[in-house]
Amino acid sequence: MSTMNITTPPRAIGVAAPASVPLAVRRETDFALWAPTGQMAPSLVIGKYADDGGFDVSACRTLALHPTAAGLWQISGVECALQDGVYGYWFQVSDHDASGGGSILITDPMAFAVDRANPAPPPRTNDGRTTGAPAAVIRVRSGRLEPSDPIVAGALPEEPADYRANLPPNNLMVIYELPTRWVKAGQGRVSSTDQVGVGTFQDVLALISPEADSPHFATIQALADREHLVELGVNALELLPPADSPQFLEWGYGTSNYFSADFDLGHLEGAVRSEATVALRRLIVSCHAHGMRFIQDVVMAFALEHPQLFADPGDFFRGDSPFGGQLWNYHDRSVNTFDPSTGREGQIFAPRPYMFTCVAHWLSFFRIDGVRIDDIEDIDDWDFIRDYCAGARAKWTDLGGTNDRFWAVGEELDLQKGSLLATTGRADASWDETFKRYVRQLCIGVLPDGRDLGSAVNFMIDCRQRGFTDGAQVVNYIGSHDLTNDEFSDRFYTWLDGRGVISKDRNIRLAFVCLLTAVGVPMILAGDEFADERDIAITENAGENKQIDPVNYDRFADRWRRDLFAYVARLVRLRTTAAALGRNECSLIHVDTTNGRRIAAWQRGIGNDLVIVVANFSDFGSEGGLAGEYLIPGWPADVGARSWFEVSQQDAPRAAPNAGREPLFAWEAKVYRSMPPRQ
Repeated sequence: MSTMNITTPPRAIGVAAPASVPLAVRRETDFALWAPTGQMAPSLVIGKYADDGGFDVSACRTLALHPTAAGLWQISGVECALQDGVYGYWFQVSDHDASGGGSILITDPMAFAVDRANPAPPPRTNDGRTTGAPAAVIRVRSGRLEPSDPIVAGALPEEPADYRANLPPNNLMVIYELPTRWVKAGQGRVSSTDQVGVGTFQDVLALISPEADSPHFATIQALADREHLVELGVNALELLPPADSPQFLEWGYGTSNYFSADFDLGHLEGAVRSEATVALRRLIVSCHAHGMRFIQDVVMAFALEHPQLFADPGDFFRGDSPFGGQLWNYHDRSVNTFDPSTGREGQIFAPRPYMFTCVAHWLSFFRIDGVRIDDIEDIDDWDFIRDYCAGARAKWTDLGGTNDRFWAVGEELDLQKGSLLATTGRADASWDETFKRYVRQLCIGVLPDGRDLGSAVNFMIDCRQRGFTDGAQVVNYIGSHDLTNDEFSDRFYTWLDGRGVISKDRNIRLAFVCLLTAVGVPMILAGDEFADERDIAITENAGENKQIDPVNYDRFADRWRRDLFAYVARLVRLRTTAAALGRNECSLIHVDTTNGRRIAAWQRGIGNDLVIVVANFSDFGSEGGLAGEYLIPGWPADVGARSWFEVSQQDAPRAAPNAGREPLFAWEAKVYRSMPPRQ
């Protein structure tokens, strides 16, 4: 590494840009550091990447304080005399985390991309210290600064300008929740035989596009030449935090660099440099090409190793997070400074416009279609949540999207708070643990919370009974990524196994029928669609093992699991195409608790477009087997004028001339869709 030139004298900024220009616009031409208070002439330390991936620091330039934008330091790429190419850089700033002061090199807090294989050198000052902060990465082209990976592997993938109009609306989404690391198994961390998740964005892409197959999947017959998620039929992918984190094999909830795709999730085995920026953009574009929304999981309660922890912690953070790192301070300390989201100056809480600017970048550059906001409790500011969601939606509409195709959901697990979060407009929707608790208990014959069967089923399938006013306000799920040892939070297969259920296939099918026909937006945890199991004990390593246990796609080779996958896929197709399941109308039409039976039937939709579910939560089976029948007395009276199809039992819907009086078996559900009378 060459010696840094730190003797460059301060320069005049020349003709200053108007103070009302948002920071996103300024950063198209300028290196800019927003530090509301406490900085003394920060410097830009920069070097250029060679074509072979090598790197040398070549210059250090002093930034100038904008004369009319308080707290904004900047220098243009033109003033730095940068030639076209890809550069790595840091900001040398006052070290507020050191008791004796001094200087430190930090990553740009708004870096478009980072290179963790290129840590910061020591600052060339006697009182400085080294943190090894990853380089921020930028591409210079014709005087403009653009997001880039360290090595430019080709142009960013593009898509039609009107792609947003072809995405599914909120009320017809089926979400697939996936930790990126879980897609691919690698060398064990817990023991020499255990596998841990080492997946990348490229591996996720291989679940959608066979042209981009991961080399790893060639050894898994169940995934070879298959578009797993396309075959399943889900139309929304929720990826656990794709923003950059120092956490290597885990989910990545300790976000450090909020504007950047995660370095490790874009780092292919054997490569020196990461291609995270292009890889994530390619994944999202592929999702859109298959009619699939992309929902970003965002962590705004706390940050881990964030650059502002060193440069300006007092304006951004308020104390230790229970999950490590520091809690963002959205309401306790305001400062009169430049607002990066609007370009105006005023009294603001610094983390708010930082997050507003961040989500605008993810919407416009990475092209996400929604956000899932993690840990609402520790954000502790519902007014900020309201403004964040409203600002994100405004950006979405500015980009050409419609309101029904953008979604902001909060992770608030308390039912009362979650329903209030959604119904008061702070967020569009909330997670809700209630469905999970109820469906698991009902599917093993337990009536939850002391309710009778009708009350329990109604409470489970109709979110309006739980305080919500619209199906798009709640996320229903059988299981989620947050696997724990509490009473209901293990993988569903493992949970059933722990309760002595031998023939789990029928219970799992029954649960999926409930999930995909209930009022609310259904979410499927990766692997549950074919009954994956937990392979590593959660209790070891202080509970961290829940993050590293990958989906075992080898299990897909089991015949019964492939059949289960096909069954779930049929239900997913129904959920994404039947208008009745996107409406709020839901009513119980039959409850039978006689002679040990626990059978309920419910109707979704109105008019000619109906879906009726008959669900047996008991060991009861119709006498006579296939020749028997079970009568639903509440079946619509005009049955003779309709064509009914049972959609769950085989690849194509089965004509059901005796709908409402067909045989019913133990722990079975039948799902009927009506077709309007022929004219």
